[in-house]
Order: sequence, then C-alpha cells, then structure tokens
Amino acid sequence: VILWDVLFYLHITSIFAIEMVEVVKELRNNRCSLMGFFKSYLNFWNAVDWVSIVVAYAMFIVWWVRYSKIKVLEESVLSLPDDIQCMQGIATNCDEQIYSQLYSDLEVAGHWIKESNLLGAFYPVIIMLRLFKAFQAQPRLATVAMTLYNSAGDLAHFGMVFLAAFFSFVFTSIALFGRELTEFAQFDRATMSLFRLLMGDFDYEAMQANDRAIAFCFMVTFQVTMFLIMLNMLVAIVMDVYAETKHQLQSGETLWEEVWQTMTRGWQNWKGTRVSFNKIMDIFLKEHGVQCRISTKVMDLEFFKGMVPNLEDEQALSILRDAADDWYNKHHQTVTMAEVLSSASVASSCARLAAKRMRDGLMVANVSMAEGEMTVRTSTVPTDDMAAMAPPLSPQELAQLPDLTLEEIFKAAELRLQKEHGNAPAEAS
Repeated sequence: VILWDVLFYLHITSIFAIEMVEVVKELRNNRCSLMGFFKSYLNFWNAVDWVSIVVAYAMFIVWWVRYSKIKVLEESVLSLPDDIQCMQGIATNCDEQIYSQLYSDLEVAGHWIKESNLLGAFYPVIIMLRLFKAFQAQPRLATVAMTLYNSAGDLAHFGMVFLAAFFSFVFTSIALFGRELTEFAQFDRATMSLFRLLMGDFDYEAMQANDRAIAFCFMVTFQVTMFLIMLNMLVAIVMDVYAETKHQLQSGETLWEEVWQTMTRGWQNWKGTRVSFNKIMDIFLKEHGVQCRISTKVMDLEFFKGMVPNLEDEQALSILRDAADDWYNKHHQTVTMAEVLSSASVASSCARLAAKRMRDGLMVANVSMAEGEMTVRTSTVPTDDMAAMAPPLSPQELAQLPDLTLEEIFKAAELRLQKEHGNAPAEAS
C-alpha cells in the first residue's frame, strides 16, 4: 500500500515540475508580461492540473494530521485507569477530567477523519477531468468532451428554463403535500424528492393518501412538463451537437493508428532521421516569439527548411499539409441551397429593376451590397417603378421561375460570400 502511495505522489510531483517549467517558459515568451502570460497559459485544462496538484498535497497534509490525532487518541485510551482499581481506590486518576479529555480527543480525531474522507472522495472527480484532458489528444476520444463544450451555450440557456420550471413545481409540492409528507416539508427535501420523482423513484400511494385528484393532477403535470418535454429536449440538444461534432471529427485518425504513428515517430527521432515537433516549435518561438502561434503568414517549403536545421523534405511537406488542412477545417464554411436561392432572388430582382430603369432612360448610379442585401441606387424613381420594387421571392418561388439561369444563381452566391466573408482571403494570406 505504501508503495502505491509513493508512486502516486511521485507522479504528482512530476506534474508539478512540468507545470512549473511551462510557467517559466510562458513568462519568458511573454517577456514577464502578466497579461500576456494569463492569456496564453491560463485555460480550463491547466486549471485542472493545478487543482489536482493542490488537492493531492492537501490530502497528504490532512492524512498526516489525521494520523497524529489518532495516535493521540490511542495514547489517551491506553492511559485510562482500570475500573476495578478505581472502585478499590488504588488508582488516583479516576476523575471526570480524564474522560472529558478523551471525548475531546475523540471528537477532533473524528473531524480529521471526515475531512480526509471528503478529500479522498472528491479526488476521483479530478482524475476524471484529467482523463478528459488526455482524451483531447485523440479526435475520436475527444468526441464526448467536445460535444459538452460545443453545447455549453445551449445547455446554459436550457438550464435556466429547466430550473425555473423545476423550482416552480418544488414550491407547488410544498404547498400541496408539505403538511402531510415529510419528504415535502422543507425546500431542500422537496427539491430532492422531485428530483427522485423525475428519475422514477417516488411513492405515489403516499401522495394520493390525502387527496387523490390533486396527486393525480400534480403527477401528470410534472411528468409531462419535466420528463416528457424538458428531459427529451435536453437529450435532443446534446445529440444534435454530438452528431455535428462527430461529423467534424470523423476524418481524424483512430487510436490504434495514432499509437502506431507515435511509435514510428519515436523510432525516427531516436535514429535522428526526424526532428521532433517540440524542437520545431521551440525554434519558431525563439525566432518570432509567442505571436507565431496565431500567425496566418504563409510560408513555403524552402523557408520552412531554412528555419529548422536537419529537416527533411518529406517531414516538412507533411507538416505544411497538416497545417493547411487544419486551417481549412477551422475556416471553411458551407453555403446551403436556401442561402444560394435567397441570394439569387435578390440579385435577379435587382437586375430586372436596373434593366427596366435603363430602358426607361433612367440613370443608374451604382449597384452595391449593403447589410447583406443587394440594392440599386438611382437619381429618380418614377411612380410606376415603385411597383417593380417587389420583395424578394422565397426560395420555393424562385426555384419555379423559368427565366432564372444557373449563372445568375452562382453570381449571386459569389456576391453574397464576398460580402459576408470578405476578409477570409486576407486572413489566409
């Protein structure tokens, strides 16, 4: 048992050393700027590492105090006089003060035993979070964590609605059953009772003992609202994000492929035929600073090889391809058919209006995109032309137009993309 404890704290100490090295490195990269350090270093997973370190050492300190208090309690018990000697008057330390001290030592020891057990029960949750952090390194394993992260906003808004409805039922249950059932007598008891009811653990016979009709109405209303609607909406939110996240990560390598790739890279690094990625990042950080991590500057193969000594063509091309694919996956946005048809509807209406005005001898000033819609500015607009300013057609109506060409559709989509994502090419360069 002691061996496993020693190995555990050696592992915690190694995590502490790694985090300290990372802190020093980030401070150097940010030139001891606290603001830059906080932006580059502080994140959820680093916070999990530090919590695991602090709680682990706190467990050791509490265990040591617990052990010392138990030893004091044992000495107090062993120092108690014999009952027979006290009755015969042989022992002199038979007063109540000794027993009161024993009770005090017992209470203190029990307090530290409880604190030690609480820390020991909390630490597996931290280990679970560290496992989730480790899963981030593998796309297939990161699906669950990424699903929770991507759905956090929707879950937060849903949680507000859910809690508002749930606590409304809590106060209702206290008013209806609080005088007859101890499970609903107080707010905390009623909250736990309704949570158990939501999970299917409830005593309906006791609820209907006072008034069967009220118990029936309350049970039906609560189950329909909270279980059939709310919980299923929760599952729908999570599964919708899960399907999207799984689609994004389906191109990632499997765990077995990454294990083989890691072993191959380790063998190549040991032979000296490959440069480790950490060494490459250290070179770039030394030359360009921490800003190189977020830079979108395009580099070619020769520049990349000139920056990193002993870098082979195959490895350099592989890194550049992976970087390009990663940038594409993060910035690529698809356009739906409804968006294309909507854009084509606006473009077609504006083009027909401009042609009609030109036929009528009007001077067309310009055609521009403003707030996502195409507008035509002219010097004068006759009254009969105001009727031509019909609202854009819906995608369904647009699809049925016989005179709409495919060229108009794609031209409208191009104009809309240039308006909405006009900065994307600049970022890529």
